[in-house]
Amino acid sequence: MISFEIYLIAEDGATTEVGSVLDFIGSSTVEPIRGSPSSFVYRNGDTRVQFTVTLGEELLSGGQRGEPDLLNPPVPEHADALVESSLSRARHDEEAFDGDDVPSFQTAPVTVSVPLFHPTFFLTEALAFLEPLAQVGKLKIACLSDGEEDSGSDPQLMPVTNEALFNAWLDLHRSVYPQLIDAARTPIQFWTKEECAHFYDYNVAREELQHAFNSEGVEVVPIQLARHEGRVKTLCVWRVDRPVVLPATDLILVERPRRRGLFGGRRVEEFIVTTPEVWTRLQPFTEQRYDPVPMLICCHPPESSSSLVTDIIEAGSESVDNAQPTGFGGITDLDLATRETTANSDADPEMLGE
Repeated sequence: MISFEIYLIAEDGATTEVGSVLDFIGSSTVEPIRGSPSSFVYRNGDTRVQFTVTLGEELLSGGQRGEPDLLNPPVPEHADALVESSLSRARHDEEAFDGDDVPSFQTAPVTVSVPLFHPTFFLTEALAFLEPLAQVGKLKIACLSDGEEDSGSDPQLMPVTNEALFNAWLDLHRSVYPQLIDAARTPIQFWTKEECAHFYDYNVAREELQHAFNSEGVEVVPIQLARHEGRVKTLCVWRVDRPVVLPATDLILVERPRRRGLFGGRRVEEFIVTTPEVWTRLQPFTEQRYDPVPMLICCHPPESSSSLVTDIIEAGSESVDNAQPTGFGGITDLDLATRETTANSDADPEMLGE
């Protein structure tokens, strides 16, 4: 996996607060990587962000002196956040981190590896994780400089501002992208910053929205990712017999309960439809909101919901098998100058972190 490395290094003349750093790691939602006691993975089930965290020798030796047990971190609260549907029941393509994915040993107390060709909010969330960690550990955020061109000196770890870090993120993508083209490992799918913000802002706000609608029994469904017609698209699930908040997405997975015979149980039919078809027909029966993204609030399914759903399905639906769960590997919101892309992705999964 190609990754962008961020380091935490000791402040000038300061001693790293080993215990505070280990306490922070132990109380966070990082999970240990099997076969590598120095490495952990951060996963956010709401935003799909993940990256690796590697501890340096200084922290590992400190952890052997009665520090918190880092091999048994708490289970993330978002572990069961996804809606139970055909897409979420299928195996999501979360990166399978293991010892081979861990970056080489670094002397820095903490190294974070953010996968390239993922939306920039992966880097933003990594910084949100690192900044309080740096504060409690008396550490500074740094990245690897190229050294002096004329002197031939080796790269050095240098403290950086957030702006410089984002510029380095962009520069690394621009340097690697032509290599992917030359190696026939393209294409990369480009999302706009607005598309990335739409996905991220809604899923970050979803827990708060759900709390606000709990008293009305309304489910606030997440925005998920699906590969459809060779591209990664956004998708949400609409269970037609339940009150729901539907965010604007590219696709909607419609779930329609049906009875099996006179005395049989119920089965659920599933269809993929485009969002405009659903929104056009549902708008007269729903409330519309636009913060954080456009949403339809369907608290009470209309009396004609059965015929309405039939009309939507008959107007243009397709098999749920046409949309497969996927992740963000191979998607970027950066301007990489030359956008030689195609709709289908043949990118090397290992290169893109899949």
